[in-house]
Amino acid sequence: MSWDNVKGVSSAQIWTDNPDITKAYLFANGNHQVKLTVAVSFVLSNIAEAGPTEDEVEAAITLIDYQTAAGLSHLKTGDKGAYAAVYQPNSPVTIKAVEDSNTGAYQYEFDYYISSDSTINASYMSKEVALLISYTGSDGKPVSYSTASGSKSQSSVAVTVEPPKKYGMSGSNMTPVVFNTLDDKFQASATTVSSWINHLYETSAILYSLRIDDSYFKTINFITTNTPESPNACLQHTISNFSDDNDYEYVFAHSFLIANKPLLATLNVYSTNLDIMSSDSWILIEYSGQVSQSPGELIFAYINSHMIYAKGGPGPIAESSGPATLTAYDQFGNDTDIVINSDDNGYPKLASVN
Repeated sequence: MSWDNVKGVSSAQIWTDNPDITKAYLFANGNHQVKLTVAVSFVLSNIAEAGPTEDEVEAAITLIDYQTAAGLSHLKTGDKGAYAAVYQPNSPVTIKAVEDSNTGAYQYEFDYYISSDSTINASYMSKEVALLISYTGSDGKPVSYSTASGSKSQSSVAVTVEPPKKYGMSGSNMTPVVFNTLDDKFQASATTVSSWINHLYETSAILYSLRIDDSYFKTINFITTNTPESPNACLQHTISNFSDDNDYEYVFAHSFLIANKPLLATLNVYSTNLDIMSSDSWILIEYSGQVSQSPGELIFAYINSHMIYAKGGPGPIAESSGPATLTAYDQFGNDTDIVINSDDNGYPKLASVN
């Protein structure tokens, strides 16, 4: 076995990608992850012969509590997920992850991603993380090398654990989520009109922005369960119904959650389609328009018009009593449930943030 060629550990270190590589900050929401890098080099008996493989070394490494040298509690490791952004409390700007400056300095290097949540850390206990290397030496005896407190070579990362961040409505004591008009003259063109439509009157369209009202925390993703995303409407409101025996006639106001994921970190300009549907899934009108989406922003579109179409083909216009619901995630995986509904005139409005 390649461990037979190992005389001992020459050096070992653990660090993170925060500007201060000995400190990390973690939201205990089950999504946010802190990256810890473990590096180790061995003294070989014969440098012409191979040492242990990467898999063997990785299997020999354990993350431990720096203070007690016991197994790590209140934190867990896992594969890298979508929310490994570097968090720095009270920072006015986004912190970029520090690039590894020790590349090539060690024989072996491994990345670990740790997280926490209330099921394993109800009191949001912080931890200082060290490493332990355990293997069987050439003499058949177990060998342990630790960077915990009291060891010859100490190295650790202090992980400060914080409770999940909460968001609320404007006027609450939490960071607010806001819903504002983005473009009240949105140019939505009727690019496809069903042959059943006899009259389509002037259309007005508005774009709305849904975002976290903060310079640091940004929405980077969202999910919906039962709420449609564009090109389908998430809110379908009929303002007036003048239908008779021959024709369907409606003044309608439909709202759309623009399906554009993941949200980009730069300005994103793209075209979107918005469909006005019948209750039996015919496309009555398809509108198209260009959207300019800023980082951290979800876009809603509102379409208001008046149409008449003959009976005998598409059924009545589709209607939904709403509301539209979604779960938004910031760059650290903190989630918030958001509800959008329509007012009496069909305009979308922010109803709740939890």
